[in-house]
Amino acid sequence: QKPKMLIKEYAQEEVRCLDCNSLTLACHGDIPEYGRYDKAIQSLVNYLRFRARLPYNRLVGAMNGIFGIPMTEPTAMEITRRASRRLEPHYQALEEEIKKSSVVHADETSQSVNGVNRWVWAFCNAFMSLLKVHNSRGGDIVEKTLGQDFTGKLVADGWATYRVYSREYGVLLQRCWSHAHREVKFECKETHPDLYKWHCDIYGVAKRGKQYKQGKRRHDMFEKCKAELALWVAAAKTRRDLRKLATKIENGGDDWFTAVLHPEVPLDNNEAERTLRAWAVLRKIIGCLRSPAGVRTHEIMMSLISTWEKQHKEVFSTLQATL
Repeated sequence: QKPKMLIKEYAQEEVRCLDCNSLTLACHGDIPEYGRYDKAIQSLVNYLRFRARLPYNRLVGAMNGIFGIPMTEPTAMEITRRASRRLEPHYQALEEEIKKSSVVHADETSQSVNGVNRWVWAFCNAFMSLLKVHNSRGGDIVEKTLGQDFTGKLVADGWATYRVYSREYGVLLQRCWSHAHREVKFECKETHPDLYKWHCDIYGVAKRGKQYKQGKRRHDMFEKCKAELALWVAAAKTRRDLRKLATKIENGGDDWFTAVLHPEVPLDNNEAERTLRAWAVLRKIIGCLRSPAGVRTHEIMMSLISTWEKQHKEVFSTLQATL
């Protein structure tokens, strides 16, 4: 049985000040700022779009067919854009909060915008997610997001943009072991099993080193890991088919073991990959974005919904309370 649609009509009185001649319209908390749909319907539209990841045609079909709410695709799109404008201050607050984080994970993935390839950047941790669409995979996006005075630690893959930012502003960088381990497994497990096992052992030593409470013991493990990895690189370079991989790992330097000295930092960048997964799924469903307004709407709504989920907040009720 379909839920019943409730239509409310409000009589709003106007009051004019006789001194300044200004006109004030009486307001009620349930009256939407724009349009005729209340916060519950607006929240439902945004939930279905950004949490359930429905394209607009199926979203409108659900509103019409399931909930009995008359709506068109342009109306649904306008509701999402109104919500993003309403939530813009919360997104800006998120941008400021991420700069204060002690650990930030960063990663990027592609996104077509009106047929032109762009990049979605994720800056996140276990409690918040900030998503930004940028024109390129390089440039100063990391500097603009985290700032020149960032004092936390950055966890990322081997992309040069992160290394440049780390070296220029003295930010501690942790290279992702999951990326490295996948590449070593692909290149070595079948053809060079001894090197693959050796690399696994180094990873195990690094994980054990993180668990030590004494700073001196962690520093000793840090030096041990560095020495072992240097030996591994030297051995890998003796195999012609592994020289490119060995050079890539050698370029990571001390950044492979920052987490040993700072145990609050994870050895992998899985947090950023999980954060980007929701956007990647939506990208497969809807294809490209078609306007700057659509890009901004997705930046804001996907960032805030991901943040609320990480903070174990109920997305629908949080949307209602925030709009």
